[in-house]
Amino acid sequence: MEGGPDWGPELVERFTAIFNLYDLDGNQKIDREEYSHLLDRIEKKEGRPAGVSRNAFLFHRFDLSNNGVIRLEEFIGGIEDVGKSQELNFEDLAAFLEKGPGKRAKKKPASTPTTASNKPKKATAREPVPMSVASPSLPSDNLAMPEPSALPPELQENYEMVAKVGKGGFATVYRADGKGETAEASGGRPFAVKVVDFSPSTFNSMPESQAEQVRAMTISEVEIMGRAASENIIKLYEVWEHNNQMWLVIEFMGGGDLEAHVKQWQGLEEPAACHVFKQVCAAVDYCHNVLEVVHRDLKPENILISEPPRSRDELIAVKLADFGLATPYESTRVMKLFCGTPYFFAPELVKDSGYSRAVDCWSLGVILYFVLSAKLPFNSKSKEELNDLICSGLFQFPARDWAGKSDSSKDLIKRLLNINALQRYSVKETLDHPWMRGEQTIEALAPTVFDMLKAPEL
Repeated sequence: MEGGPDWGPELVERFTAIFNLYDLDGNQKIDREEYSHLLDRIEKKEGRPAGVSRNAFLFHRFDLSNNGVIRLEEFIGGIEDVGKSQELNFEDLAAFLEKGPGKRAKKKPASTPTTASNKPKKATAREPVPMSVASPSLPSDNLAMPEPSALPPELQENYEMVAKVGKGGFATVYRADGKGETAEASGGRPFAVKVVDFSPSTFNSMPESQAEQVRAMTISEVEIMGRAASENIIKLYEVWEHNNQMWLVIEFMGGGDLEAHVKQWQGLEEPAACHVFKQVCAAVDYCHNVLEVVHRDLKPENILISEPPRSRDELIAVKLADFGLATPYESTRVMKLFCGTPYFFAPELVKDSGYSRAVDCWSLGVILYFVLSAKLPFNSKSKEELNDLICSGLFQFPARDWAGKSDSSKDLIKRLLNINALQRYSVKETLDHPWMRGEQTIEALAPTVFDMLKAPEL
């Protein structure tokens, strides 16, 4: 790394102190609310080191355990990984973050001890975000609405901006109500307005090529969503380019995302899980066989819930969102662009050996495993170890998480998490699996072509 010290004990000690600075309640872990203060610091341009951006420090890059909090070892490891990958000067980064979370951030009161008569309320799903933008919880003073003069004229005429509900690296999401005929046509349902900012300040210190890539991804997302006419995919209603920004009016999903719902209940029972998974598979089937695109970023965070769930067993309605990484494909084409979310990477993607729409089917296997257990089949704090686990295809069904789960659910997961992309279940085969029909065993399972080609045992 140019112009800075190598990673070592002194820097580890320094970033440990920084971790404690943002650990506002002193419980040795940083939650999304606390982490939002670190992101606020990163957004400040004054004194920000070259190469430091909000996108490089998004929460999920550090939450390696996927449990909604960042522990010290995850923070230290994440800083090292991000710093080296972005070629940051660690000393400059430390000096910048040591300025702290700002005056508005106050130490949280000590947590209330749990007793029979004084029991904390069960955690609820986080604030719903209409389209996944990998956003942290928004602090109360970060809810500023855009000035009316900044809005496209058509948006001002037909919609009333109500609240800011999400923010990511390049996009902000608002909730809006329709006006006049727009309100009548929607039956009074709210809308989501996603604003993607292409202005130079958004890409401060980033290569121009990255700004162009974000623009290209957004245009591709709009094109794909504009063609979609599936009840299982988020609807795009209108889109405008205005003041170097792209404004998308999309379907509002008020129930949050599947990740938060599953974590809240520590996994779903099989009937509820099957109901959700059928909808997700239907959406992916539509992507593959009608839109002819590979989604490439399938994960529970991008599966949104229509209305707030009232129970673990409720048969919720979900829709697939976030087509920023989706790309058209030809049935014979093998792609080689590395993208997506690490825990949901297929082996061929990790190996950079070229991949097809089968990568989406691997992600479906990871999603089903997560929905039933609230755990991930491949999980490690080390990127190298995580990649090794994925490429091995070896995972388990621990009794503490899988007791009482059907054999057919486990069989379907195994068929989707097949490291051989050619033998991996397709979406069509997944939809035809006995578990999707509510069967607990696989006695009625039809053999695949590869099953029939296997040599008989002697």
